[in-house]
Amino acid sequence: MENSGRKFVIYRSLVIPNRFELQLAFNDYAKRWLVVNGIPFDTQARRIAVEQPDVPIVRGAAILPRRGEPEYPWDAGEWYSVGDPDGYRKGHLRFVLRGLLTQGRWALVRMSDRGGVAQPPWLLVLLSRLTAQV
Repeated sequence: MENSGRKFVIYRSLVIPNRFELQLAFNDYAKRWLVVNGIPFDTQARRIAVEQPDVPIVRGAAILPRRGEPEYPWDAGEWYSVGDPDGYRKGHLRFVLRGLLTQGRWALVRMSDRGGVAQPPWLLVLLSRLTAQV
């Protein structure tokens, strides 16, 4: 069951090829992941997604890009969590993206912490594409 939609933005780096940042709006902040090697559009592909510090959302405005590296908004729209509403904390967030370029069911899965890393990376996976609605 899907919950109500919230904003998402995907930024693309102007400096580093195939480097994206996925931002999902939660209540008054945005969770962020730096996605290496592009956004997957094949259900067999897996992409490393490194969690970044949260950023506040000011007065319901659009989610802001991180500072420093030149980038542009590559896609935006609404996202809906699917399944377990506490999935982020458990390390398995399933969601639907409804943007201009990204339409489908996705999952962010936290990888196991085998190297003593402060924040283990995640995998971004396309579970299925959405079909056009009539």
